[in-house]
Amino acid sequence: MEQPVMKIVRSLEADSIGFEKQEIFRRLDHDQMEEQRARLSDHMIELTKLNDELADQMEEQRARLSDHMIELTKLNDELAEAKQAHKEAAEPHKTAIKQTLKLSKAGGNMEEVECLKIANWDTMRVKVMTPDGEEVYERAMRPEERQMTIS
Repeated sequence: MEQPVMKIVRSLEADSIGFEKQEIFRRLDHDQMEEQRARLSDHMIELTKLNDELADQMEEQRARLSDHMIELTKLNDELAEAKQAHKEAAEPHKTAIKQTLKLSKAGGNMEEVECLKIANWDTMRVKVMTPDGEEVYERAMRPEERQMTIS
């Protein structure tokens, strides 16, 4: 009978050792989980800080972009004004060049002479003549010249 009792004692000892090992593993698992929770919490705090920094940086970038866009708009406005001023300043010169080329092609030279404009209402034509009576040119009346005015 001793043998079965010994087996039971040994079996109980083995069970108690197994139970102790399981308890140790449970405690280790619990400790490891607590460490992981602590690390996860630290990572979440770090991530929140990084998100806040990123938001601040994005706001600074937006402000800089806005400032640059305002300056670019001002420069484009100045460029448009300068182009318009250049165009207005160049217009009399372009007109003079066209007129000179027109006279050059016609074989004449340009002289400033006082002329008279004579309107013929019967034929609806206008003659431009020098005070000596020499005809410079003749053309059809323009619409604004067809209206009689008192002067």
